[in-house]
Amino acid sequence: TILLIADDLLFVSRVRESAKQMEMSVTVAGTENATLAALQSEPLPAVILVSLAGRRFDPLAVIRTIKADETAKYIPLLAFAGHAETEKHVAAREAGADRT
Repeated sequence: TILLIADDLLFVSRVRESAKQMEMSVTVAGTENATLAALQSEPLPAVILVSLAGRRFDPLAVIRTIKADETAKYIPLLAFAGHAETEKHVAAREAGADRT
């Protein structure tokens, strides 16, 4: 299972389509509260994807919260932003993202 933290419907659609081709399921969380709720459910996701373009949540705060959680911090976390948005990539890695 992939936990996708995003509120951009186009990004969500693209991830779901790619996951479907790999026979993986996607749980979408568009807010910080939805993210926390998803991390309390079983089974835990195999990977967490975070959109750094989130408007209804603070992506960096979400990353820090996940990486501070004793269980979730071991789940690989990948953060996504545009290639030219280098400041967002750096900030995400500083917040704890494993890859950007």
